Amino acid sequence: MTFKVVLFLYRKPRLSLGEFKQLYEESHVALVKKLTGNLFPLSHTRRYLAEEDRPATVQFDAITEMTFVDHSAFVAFSARLLADDNAALIAADCEKFLDGAKTSMVIVDEVIETTGEGAA
Repeated sequence: MTFKVVLFLYRKPRLSLGEFKQLYEESHVALVKKLTGNLFPLSHTRRYLAEEDRPATVQFDAITEMTFVDHSAFVAFSARLLADDNAALIAADCEKFLDGAKTSMVIVDEVIETTGEGAA
């Protein structure tokens, strides 16, 4: 059974959503992929919230879902990110665009999907 984690990401207040997205996509994801190599998740999905009509109670800017083969794959990925100089590189990169004090991560225990007629 796969292992999933979901992160709720908050941008630095000085950044537009476009700037946040650009830094995350062009810098951060590439850095994480480079540092983790074959330990990179099976999938790393990013969903960015639209600026318009966002409820005031919703403050995060992106939802990231990472899927791993299993829990041990997640542990190995995390250990690689924290190994040697990697933690400092990741922290410096996150400092450019993330509000780390607000960002949070949860483990998703079970995924249930319901599709409509005609869905693939």
